[in-house]
Amino acid sequence: MFEDVRSLGDNVYHLKVFYDATSGFYMTVSRFQATTYSDIAGYRNSSGNGEMAQYMRARSPGTRTVPSMKTSDGPAWIPARSQVVLGSLVLGFIACRTVTPASVVPIEGNDTSTTLSTLRTSYRLGNSDVSDANFPDFARAGKFVELQVEHAEGDFDQSLAGMERIVLDSVSFVGPVDVEADVAYSQASARFRYRRPLGQGFGVEAVGGLAVGTLALDVRSASQSASEEFRTYGLVFGGTMTQTPLAWLQLRAGIETSLLFVRDGEEMRAAALELSALVRVSEHVRLFGGWRALQLDVEFDRGSAPFLDASSVESTLSGVWLGLWLAL
Repeated sequence: MFEDVRSLGDNVYHLKVFYDATSGFYMTVSRFQATTYSDIAGYRNSSGNGEMAQYMRARSPGTRTVPSMKTSDGPAWIPARSQVVLGSLVLGFIACRTVTPASVVPIEGNDTSTTLSTLRTSYRLGNSDVSDANFPDFARAGKFVELQVEHAEGDFDQSLAGMERIVLDSVSFVGPVDVEADVAYSQASARFRYRRPLGQGFGVEAVGGLAVGTLALDVRSASQSASEEFRTYGLVFGGTMTQTPLAWLQLRAGIETSLLFVRDGEEMRAAALELSALVRVSEHVRLFGGWRALQLDVEFDRGSAPFLDASSVESTLSGVWLGLWLAL
């Protein structure tokens, strides 16, 4: 049995839909006078005394005749065709109330034409090894402390199919719909860098430290928009292979990973792949440029109920990488 209570003005309408194998579906609608919500709730949970306003019976499948439906407010009769339409609407309403909610999907997409920027300042701990005198200053062995700031942003389009939705800042975008997303990621870190030559111009570098990052998301469709910003903290570590063919030029290939914690133990992973060239401008100034890809993977668990789950983020920003390296 399906049961629902709705109010209209001072009237309360109580709808019941029944089914049995012999008679098929049939419905009763009772009308009551009520002026407060407590009256409505009280009737919902008890049979009460009321005026039976109307009833309908739809015979079991295969029968062509459908009896009419009569109201107690007058002699008006509702045609059989209208009864069929009304019955269909009721069954459709029941189906809508029991349909499985749209599943939450990630905010995902790539931007391959973005520009990523980095500013790095490093300070050498101790003096260079005398045996490294034949190497350029930026290729000699050493230990360094450094501060680094980096920024990347991009945008992409995402299409949601039926029964899919993304949730950001408690706003749901339910498919089928096309959305546009803007992603901006900034990170500041304090690091320790270790550099060691391997001979023949080759070398390795290892880096590790603490980082603070900010992720800003903006999602919009034709009729909705939502934005949210998250500040994170955690660890950063990575390694780089270097090759120094000239006294003023160094080729670099590296990978770097940041594990940042959002809130309540949620995790953000930012992994960067770098291919670049470092150019010595002066004793203390180096410029580097090349290509960099930054993959962002974020999980936000806002609760156990489906409508409380915020969408995760899966995005890759890649493109031209430009930076300034100041050696103190």
